[in-house]
Amino acid sequence: MITDKIDSITNVSEQYRHSVLPAPKSVKIELTGRCNYRCGFCALRTRENQPVEDMDFDLFKRITTEMREAGVEEIGVFYIGESFMNQVLLVKAIQW
Repeated sequence: MITDKIDSITNVSEQYRHSVLPAPKSVKIELTGRCNYRCGFCALRTRENQPVEDMDFDLFKRITTEMREAGVEEIGVFYIGESFMNQVLLVKAIQW
């Protein structure tokens, strides 16, 4: 039933109704804010200053280690920037 599907998405489970919350199960990380596209729907094009640097790999390792220890199960290596702009970093992040 459609209302059951809506309820399963909009329902806030008991574990998320406290002042101390569990880590999210899934997190997206922006390895780079750079992008070679200018899609009309993307927030990147509205940034006043376009990013020019990529994430430091040691920082990536540190925060993903901390995320894993906190209970994060899945990490996406993309957000707004185009991760393929730095293919070496992207491959290292996926291998890590």
